[in-house]
Amino acid sequence: MMNSQIWMEWFNEEGKTWKDIVVLVLKLLNLRTLEISMRQNPKQF
Repeated sequence: MMNSQIWMEWFNEEGKTWKDIVVLVLKLLNLRTLEISMRQNPKQF
């Protein structure tokens, strides 16, 4: 059984939609990017 199938079953069981997942991933990426930016350019913030 492939990992993606396990993930899809888990998401379906939890009632999550792909939109929720995408939004969550984007939020995590944005937070990480912001953190790196702040570290590199502390004067801008």
